[in-house]
Amino acid sequence: MENLLRKKPFIISFVVFLLIVISTLYFSNKISLRTYKTSHSWAIDVKDPKQVYDNSDFIFIGTVEKQVGTITYKNVPETQFSVKVHQLIKGNIKDTIIVNQEGGIKNYTLTIAEGDKLLIPGEQYLLIGKFHKETNTYTLLPVYGDVLINNDSDIQKHLDTFSKFN
Repeated sequence: MENLLRKKPFIISFVVFLLIVISTLYFSNKISLRTYKTSHSWAIDVKDPKQVYDNSDFIFIGTVEKQVGTITYKNVPETQFSVKVHQLIKGNIKDTIIVNQEGGIKNYTLTIAEGDKLLIPGEQYLLIGKFHKETNTYTLLPVYGDVLINNDSDIQKHLDTFSKFN
């Protein structure tokens, strides 16, 4: 019995420690980000493939490898992704490039264009955008510049849509 009394402070400390760890893990999963959605006005008809083609510097099919960073441009976060290029439709780009997607997390707030989602590493997309010489960046067209590819017929559909403008 005396041996148990000596271990009592250790047992109480251990139980308190476990409660703190469990509480931290539980509540850390309950914290959510605020979301701020931006809107855009377009100088072109973004639903017209010919206008999109004519006003884009690059169009390609690629797989997002991983997120590699974030920058802030004109007070808006942009998330940078490494992308493996599979099929180039327009432009002069390498096998793997870094693309900027308008949107990202800053000060516990996710800022993203309304109707858009951040790219998902491991997924394949049709990617469309502009090259900005002053920042040396490839930036995706918000909302319409990152189209998730679900299967091979999606790839062929996009190739058929844009290849005729070459």
